[in-house]
Amino acid sequence: MNDQPHPFAVAVNILVFTIQDDKIKLLLRQRDKAPFRDRWVLPGGWVQSNETLPEAAVRTLREQTNITTAGTLRGKPLSQFRSYYEPQRYPRRNVTTIVYWAIVTHSELAKALVDSPQTAATWPYKTIDRGRIDLAFDHKRIIREGLKRTRRRLEGTTVATRFLPKRFTISDLRRVYELMWDTTDIDPGNFQRKVLKCQDFLKTTTDKRPSLSSGPPATLYTAGPARFLTSTIVMPNQGWL
Repeated sequence: MNDQPHPFAVAVNILVFTIQDDKIKLLLRQRDKAPFRDRWVLPGGWVQSNETLPEAAVRTLREQTNITTAGTLRGKPLSQFRSYYEPQRYPRRNVTTIVYWAIVTHSELAKALVDSPQTAATWPYKTIDRGRIDLAFDHKRIIREGLKRTRRRLEGTTVATRFLPKRFTISDLRRVYELMWDTTDIDPGNFQRKVLKCQDFLKTTTDKRPSLSSGPPATLYTAGPARFLTSTIVMPNQGWL
């Protein structure tokens, strides 16, 4: 029996979710070297000997996509999702990867990608899930499991507001839930009562958005200080995961 420790490398990858063109999308970058040259992957890289895991994730995301926690993520830190390790998951050596997770508004993401030093782009989740893009490594599995966790987080936390600009309507917020849960069965009235009942979920502003129909203008809200919902919003038992 060989009980000697086997050398392996530690990497980080980052799941970056956004909503664009009424679709859930993820940020991917195109590899420019072997293995899997020209295939798409999650942003990520090796952990350096002088940095912590969160420091490696922040640095890698900044270097590869120009996304910063202070700017693009509006001060929200990256959250650790989970780790992945299997022998031969990376062709040349044994690698364990620690996956982090973030939500970015499309407008902030677009600003960051203008000056991105690498080939990076957002891809619809359904395009990824249906195999219409060439992904490397086990990143399709990571993406599917990451989206599943994010969908569940909407039930009990306030993360849905991170998809939205600073001011938004309750209809905008409901659309986030509909897209994430792949449903149109969320009753507008019940949803509004539910979210307004949650303490510190939303803060009302004095601003209004003019109606596109003959109805009254819609009240604009901002995200409140709460991290967790005081009343759970339950996901319908359906979807494409």
